Amino acid sequence: MPYRSKAEREAASFMTWTEILAHVKNTEQCDETEARRQIGAAIEDNALFVRWADERKTPIGWSPMQPPRDEPPRSAAYWQKCKTRGNLVLEPPPYDRGSVGKRTAARLDKKRRFRKPLFQRFQANELWPLATSKVPNDKSQNECARKECS
Repeated sequence: MPYRSKAEREAASFMTWTEILAHVKNTEQCDETEARRQIGAAIEDNALFVRWADERKTPIGWSPMQPPRDEPPRSAAYWQKCKTRGNLVLEPPPYDRGSVGKRTAARLDKKRRFRKPLFQRFQANELWPLATSKVPNDKSQNECARKECS
């Protein structure tokens, strides 16, 4: 078995946006809208962990001025309607739309960027398990054959 680096093992434990979307669509046999709804609901209910691939690390130590945490939104509505480019999603606006003017909103929107969310693979597989085909084993086939013969 070839050696896999820590970065490779960590990458294998996460799913990208397109992977989780395809996974949910395949397991639930649904369209993208329904898959996005289910993913958003799981994130909002804290059943599915999500983080940014390029997240800022929080500094070690204590200071009265702590920077805000660099986390993806937990709102189901965001995940249902977010703009995407492959594995990237447009980060949410850093302001409340009702509290800023159009010019300020336009200026702040220019600073928004597309970021790569990562989802825990084991959680996705628990929430949306792949269907396994039920193949009877030899023992059950023998029992069925005996019942038919008697």
